[in-house]
Amino acid sequence: MMETAPMGFAPVSVMLGEAAALLLALIFARAALHKFGDAARFTGVLADYQLLPEGLAGKLARVLPVIEIALAAGLVAGAASPLLRTLSALAAIALLAIYAAAIGANLLRGRYWIDCGCGGAPESLSWWLVGRNTLFVSAGLLAATTPVPPMGWGGHAAAAAVALLAFACIVGAEQALANDRLIRRRRAEARSWIFGART
Repeated sequence: MMETAPMGFAPVSVMLGEAAALLLALIFARAALHKFGDAARFTGVLADYQLLPEGLAGKLARVLPVIEIALAAGLVAGAASPLLRTLSALAAIALLAIYAAAIGANLLRGRYWIDCGCGGAPESLSWWLVGRNTLFVSAGLLAATTPVPPMGWGGHAAAAAVALLAFACIVGAEQALANDRLIRRRRAEARSWIFGART
């Protein structure tokens, strides 16, 4: 007689697929809220990338957060629809790849001081951000390729817990990096002031 999974739970691969979709939903929702919260600043960030025709940054600054919210909603609702989750995950992968390419293009031109506009603490461009987006793309691939069979409350709760834990780790790492940059800048300013005062 075939063994079945405990009631309310699902195979680990299925839960990880949903967790990946929920993680991307959290990331896109946070990014969108950040952009909505300061549209003028985000317009300036897009213009700083110097990859868009003049005048297009303002229009794109209004469209991108709407796209990100739509993707977040699609990834969450995809728990009940395999096609919706697959399409949302593929669109998320495409958007993340565009973001990574924009960051990489500016890094190759030596323009690393630009704020990435990713959401959360201000962060200048770095290859770390390209690598982080690559990891997010991997999460998108997992979400897009994992089956979406029915799951009980236990499976959904486990997937949500994994997604929230991963999101908390990402936010914590970003804040730690931001704090480290601030400390190094303060130390550099203090050294400059001390040596300047001695001359």
